[in-house]
Amino acid sequence: RCADVTGVQTCALPISYMKNVSKALFLLVGVVALVLSGCGSDSLFLVNPNATFPLEVTDEAPALVFPVSLHIGASNSDEIGMAMTVMIAKEFGASVISGQQAYDLVGNLSWSLGENIRRKAEAGEWVLDSYAAEDAENLAMVLGGLVGLLSELGLLPEGYEFKYIIVLHADSEGNQLPAMLNFRAFGGIYEVATNEILVYTDTSVSVAEDAALVQVPQAFVQITKDLLAGGVEEVE
Repeated sequence: RCADVTGVQTCALPISYMKNVSKALFLLVGVVALVLSGCGSDSLFLVNPNATFPLEVTDEAPALVFPVSLHIGASNSDEIGMAMTVMIAKEFGASVISGQQAYDLVGNLSWSLGENIRRKAEAGEWVLDSYAAEDAENLAMVLGGLVGLLSELGLLPEGYEFKYIIVLHADSEGNQLPAMLNFRAFGGIYEVATNEILVYTDTSVSVAEDAALVQVPQAFVQITKDLLAGGVEEVE
């Protein structure tokens, strides 16, 4: 229906049309919410040109996932860390060992190690030395304690020496939408014997807050798989 209002032809849209528009908008919002409620990520990888992938990890020669600081804005970070340990074991068996149980032993060392790996990789330098030397020494010191604790838990033989260390740190990126957790996971893999960085990643992740106990560990499992593959693993 149209009418002349102060010289301007004004038309009212039919109620049925408005209902259809409202329904379409509702469906669109629903689709967006459905997409966002899943675990989404956006990843950058920098790879050491001298490294060969995929990295070989086995039950006899496992890699260690260094205890992760989960600064992601979740109220149950400790539970998420334990769930990560369980999910990594389920995915990799004994070929990748999570050290999350020993988080209290290392504190926030994942941040400084991750930062040093980032600086080196972005500069195209692949050996943890100079400003990273102190962290490398700290890591060497705590690895002994980690191996001791994991041995007590029956996950490793006493005195075991890891070949590869997977270092990841997670920082919140703020939550633009309610009920969502957005965080950045950065770090990489380095070889213990040579202190050589093999691959670096900077991955932005979004998960539903009420599903964080499942989706955050899933995200870290996928990042770990991608790192071992030398970049984003192709999904078959």
